[in-house]
This record gives sequence, C-alpha cells and structure tokens, in this order.
Amino acid sequence: MIFAKRKFNVCSMVAVLALSFSALGGCGSDSTSAPAIQATAPATAATMLYTSDAHYGIKRAAAYAFNGYSNAQQVNSAMVSVMNTMPTVVLPADGGVNAGAVINKVDYVVEGGDIANRMQSDPKNGYSTYVQSAYDSWKQFEAGYINTLKFPMLMLPGNHDVSNAVGYTKTMSRDGGITTAASGTFTNLDGSVMAFIYNMFVKAGTFNTSTKNAAQDSYSNTTYQTAANKIYYSKDIAGVHFMFISMWPDLDAQAWMEADLAKISSSTPAIIFTHDEPTTEGKHLTDKAGPTIFANKFENLLVNVSEYDTVALGTTADGVAATTVSVPFHTQGNMSTRAAQRTFVRFLQRHKNIVAYFHGNTNFNEFYTYTGPDNLVSLPVFRVDSPMKGYYTGQDDATVAPTPGVFDTNLLSYQVISIDTVASKMTVREYFWKTKAWGASSTISLAPRAL
Repeated sequence: MIFAKRKFNVCSMVAVLALSFSALGGCGSDSTSAPAIQATAPATAATMLYTSDAHYGIKRAAAYAFNGYSNAQQVNSAMVSVMNTMPTVVLPADGGVNAGAVINKVDYVVEGGDIANRMQSDPKNGYSTYVQSAYDSWKQFEAGYINTLKFPMLMLPGNHDVSNAVGYTKTMSRDGGITTAASGTFTNLDGSVMAFIYNMFVKAGTFNTSTKNAAQDSYSNTTYQTAANKIYYSKDIAGVHFMFISMWPDLDAQAWMEADLAKISSSTPAIIFTHDEPTTEGKHLTDKAGPTIFANKFENLLVNVSEYDTVALGTTADGVAATTVSVPFHTQGNMSTRAAQRTFVRFLQRHKNIVAYFHGNTNFNEFYTYTGPDNLVSLPVFRVDSPMKGYYTGQDDATVAPTPGVFDTNLLSYQVISIDTVASKMTVREYFWKTKAWGASSTISLAPRAL
C-alpha cells in the first residue's frame, strides 16, 4: 500500500497515510534565518539528513541539466552546499516532531549507496568510453561530501558499488582495462568503494587504501563472496538503534542483525538503512547456477538464490504447440523475489521493534508501508530521491523520456529526519534543495509494531 508518492510539487498531492503513518501538510518555502519567535529544536531530539545514489562518474543529458550543472561532481556539490545551511532552516508548522523550530543541529548525513556508478560503457547516455573507475569516483565523493560537509557521515554501498567489486552481466572497465564478467575474468574490477567504507565503519585498517591500485584490488570477487567482510554496522542515536546494511537484508544480513539486535532491549526502536527496497530486485539475487555465472543476467549481489519459473511459450490456438521452458524468474516482475522476501518477513515478525526502513535504488520521494508478499507485516518505508538518477528529477538517459508533465528538477530532494525520543516519534520530511522549500512529511511512532 502506497501512502504518499512525490510526483508533483503540489501540496495537495500529499496522500493521506494509513496505519501508523500520518501525512502532515508541510509545503512552501523555508526561512534561511530563524525568526525571533521560533524556538530552537530541543536537545533531546536528533536530526539526520538522508540522500542516496550519488552516482559519481556520470553526467546528466544536456536536456536535463539545471543551473548549468551536468556532471555528478557539480550536482552533488550543489546539494551538499545546501545541506550545510540546514542548521539555520526552520522546520514547517506541520504538526510533526519539532514543527516550527529551527533545526539548529544536524547530527548525521546518511548516504544510501551507489556512490560510484558502474564502470561500464553506456553509449545511449553519451558514454562511448567506460565510466571512470570506482576509485576515482570515491575520491570525488570524498572531496565533495566527506571533506565538505559540516556534519559527520554514515553510509553504505549500493548495487553499482558491489558490482564494481564482484563483476557484472556486461563488460566493464577499470582505467581502460576491460573486464568481461561472463568470461570469468575479474582482473580489472575495482572494490575501492567497498574497501573505503569497510575501513571507515566496520574495521579500520582492514584493506590497504593508501594507493589507487591497492584500493582497487583490496576487495576482490573471491573475498567479497565470504561473510567475513560484509558491510554491516549499527549505531545508537538518540535512543534509536540504527542498522546499516549492504545492500538488502538477505540471509547473511539477517544473521548479523539477529546477533546485533540481541544486544539491545526488544523495546528499543530499531531502524534499517539499506540500498534496495524491501521487495529488492530479482536480478540482484544469486543465480542458482553459481555466484560467478552471469549468463542468465543475475547480478549475484545477494546470498539469496534466484528462483526459476516454468512457463509455456507458444499457443495451440494458432496451431503452434506450447513449449514448456525454464526461464530466470527475475524476468517475471516483483514475483521473482517472493522467496527472498518471505525470509525477511519472518525476520520482521520476530523483531517488532524494527519500526522503519529507509532505501534508495529506485529514486523518488515516497512514504509507504511494506506488507510483504502475503500481507503479514506492516513496516513504514521511506524511499529517497537521487541527485543524479531521480525518477522524476534526474533522468540521465536521453532516450527514455520521463513521465510526461512530471519531470522537474525543482523536485530534487533529500529527507530531513527528526527524532523525539521523549514523545517516541519520528518525522521524515521531504526538502526540495533546489528551491529550498518543504514538501511531504510523515510522522510515525517509535513504539514496537503491532504487525
């Protein structure tokens, strides 16, 4: 069930939220300086900014550039400069956490993955040569975010970051060296993003990132298939337990989270940040033929094994005998991940204190509820926009037109998360960073879920 889906910059388009959501009508411009009558956000509250899918290494098609900005460095830097002004911004009078107060302090900025774009040629987007190496993309991200933001960061990798480390269904390149994944040659993969994040948030000094080649080679395909170096970590912020999971809660991630959640009370609210939506994507699963086989177009990014489906081709109505074949199940839409989802649903049923789920991957602002394939759970979910590949704000593919009448760079947004541990509430607000205005907002309870 979808509660609020940001497609238009119109306040009346905010949908009414059901279950534990309440849609709060925060629209209109913000103030860059605090009016004298505004109160400062209380010290008991925490504020976080959330964005995803920076996609360093690509650029917008000319038709979709804005303010003269085209490449990922320019666009992300423009967004970061706005983020740095957020402590002076006044929250909307929408009835949510700290409504009408000056933000005053930003505790963290969260990046939800796809820091680097995949290192492949992309002629349809104007890239006859290969996208730059993951290492070069990381260094641009480091300069644009880590060294420029006034607030500490938390982050996790996305599917592009993982594919750069483990291989892909199409040919990739690292600094001009060609990697053909289907042939099993992985000598030119680049695990730099994985290595840097692992060193920063899991275990410092694990991988040598002192030089470009060392960083690229430190996260090889073989190493990444083991459970030892997965990127999972947690952090307690304002009485809430945050878990950062690469890149979807698959079976390995669930095992790690079981152990992690055992360290806190079952009444302590927990929140998952990951890259994929709760349904994940069928192509992200591991091919049952093997984790290094790419022929069936599975990307082998998650440990859950793919499903196949038996389908009938042809029809007897026109005199052609039906032929039964086995095809990769990821070609059958969202149904392709039912088995994987059910493992996650069972996990959620055991942990009612998981009260929210944040993700990127397919990017636009949306607040909705995940119920699982069998409607057995009710989990508030927050999907965030991308500065480069937003579905309505950043089409980088000039050959695929956005939905007519909706594409608008004025809708470029990130989310502002306000937590009040005393009231046991969290409000997530959409902030249009190009126009500096508030959009949709949603407040949820931090109490354990009923379902």
